[in-house]
Amino acid sequence: MGKLALIIGTIIGLLFLPLLVLGFMGLMALGVLIMLFLFFWVVLLFVFWIWMLINCIRNDRISRDERLIWVIVIVFLNIIGAVLYYFFGRGHVEKKHLRAKRKKRA
Repeated sequence: MGKLALIIGTIIGLLFLPLLVLGFMGLMALGVLIMLFLFFWVVLLFVFWIWMLINCIRNDRISRDERLIWVIVIVFLNIIGAVLYYFFGRGHVEKKHLRAKRKKRA
């Protein structure tokens, strides 16, 4: 009975081995896809962060003190600081710039 169980177990194992290997390969492929997706988002967020930092440094429409504060916020808060600058720093600057243009026209 021991030899028969060993032979049957070996046959079943050999039959299911390709399925097992394909299952592991599928998991590995899924892992690679997840890593590529995460890599894409990390690069995208890093580019956004650099873009906001450069935009803040080059922005001549705000005072040096405001620019320094925004640079510190962007550097220390990373993506959150860049998003804050995008929504609050740039919008505030553009409103000031539009007001200055209107005053010049009047």
